[in-house]
Amino acid sequence: MSQSTHAKVWLRSTAAAIAAGALVASVMSYRDWRLNPGDVFRGPDGTDWGVVWDTFASWMWPVALAVGVATVTVLYVVALLKRT
Repeated sequence: MSQSTHAKVWLRSTAAAIAAGALVASVMSYRDWRLNPGDVFRGPDGTDWGVVWDTFASWMWPVALAVGVATVTVLYVVALLKRT
């Protein structure tokens, strides 16, 4: 495989991982903020942005990691199959 193929695989995988992680984290953070379980996200003083950020981060990185690993694997398999 060429160095160009490796660069494309890693660039596409990174982009997919960040996009998927941000999308899922945004949706889940908004959902939790909106439902406000246990009045943790919003109270009389307004939104607790620290809790919202913690929720976002707790979804972002695991999803991004899982999508990144899956994407790298799939793209390398596709590249290897195209080569033969």
